Amino acid sequence: MKNLKYLLVIGFLTILGCKKITQEGNCYQEYQTVKTATNVEGRMSILDSKHPEIWSIKVDGIIGTKGPTYDSRDAVIPCNISEDLKKEGLKVIFSGKVKNTGRDFKKDADSVWYLDVYYLDQSEIKILNSSY
Repeated sequence: MKNLKYLLVIGFLTILGCKKITQEGNCYQEYQTVKTATNVEGRMSILDSKHPEIWSIKVDGIIGTKGPTYDSRDAVIPCNISEDLKKEGLKVIFSGKVKNTGRDFKKDADSVWYLDVYYLDQSEIKILNSSY
């Protein structure tokens, strides 16, 4: 009985920390993994005006480096995200395999992107807070 109470308290505290929304994966298998993301913070956002149907997570920097960057940022397109995550500016933390998009989002002469866009075969995405 004592162990059950202990487990309930631990479970409750875990739920209060970060709300885990999805743990889906096995997407984008045909694309090459170029890096691994571990507990990377970002904000949910529509990719851009050319792709208003695509939700992404935009990072204040480059995945795998410390601190923000000002001339380049990474954005990842997660697979199979729930409707709960489709909120502009929602702060999240994610982990997973970052995949090369090939020519799917190639920068062209008309592009004003400062983003390097990747696919994300996520192992998890958590909401950091509900104020966005």
